[in-house]
Amino acid sequence: MKKTKEIEKYLRWKFKLRVLKFVRDHGSINEACEIFEISRTTYFNWKRKYDKYGEEGLLRKKRDPQTYWNSIDKTTVDLILKLREEHELGTWQIKWYLERYHDINISESSVYRTLKRNNVKPLASRLIRLSLGRLWGLEISLRKIRIQFHFS
Repeated sequence: MKKTKEIEKYLRWKFKLRVLKFVRDHGSINEACEIFEISRTTYFNWKRKYDKYGEEGLLRKKRDPQTYWNSIDKTTVDLILKLREEHELGTWQIKWYLERYHDINISESSVYRTLKRNNVKPLASRLIRLSLGRLWGLEISLRKIRIQFHFS
C-alpha cells in the first residue's frame, strides 16, 4: 500500500521529534546522529527550528511563488504584456525598452518566460521586422533594409 503525502509528512515530522527527544533523554548528539543516520548539521537545523517555533517549526513549509527573491513584480509583468500587445515587440526589444525608458533591468529569457507563462504566442517573423523598424523609426521594406551612417 502506497503512503499518501499527508502520511509521509506526518512520519517525517514524527521522526524529527523522535531524534530531538532521544538527544534530550540521552544527551549525546553524536550517538543520535549515528543511530538515526543524520548529519550534525541536520540535527542542529531541526533543533534551531524547534527552539524557535516549537513542534510546528519541524513541519516542512512550501514557499509561495510570490516570496522568491528574484520573482518579477506584477507591474513589470503588466508592462511586458502591454508592450507586446500594443506594439508587437519581440523579447529583446521589450528588454531594451524596459532598460532604456523605465530603468528596469530584466533578461531577455525572463521576458520570454513571462510571455510564455501568460500564454502569449510568439511573433511572426514579418512582425518582428516591422516592429524593429517602428522601434528605431526606420522605413523598412520587406525586401531590403537600407541604413545610412553619417560621421562628422
